[in-house]
Amino acid sequence: MKKLYKSTQDKQVSGVLGGLSDKYGIDVSILRIVT
Repeated sequence: MKKLYKSTQDKQVSGVLGGLSDKYGIDVSILRIVT
């Protein structure tokens, strides 16, 4: 299981959504709309 991390590039909302988008291969914009 990969560890979650904060993204250093997508730092809106402290990079958490950017880290999730990298892990699951989902565009960060989609995650921002869903949340």
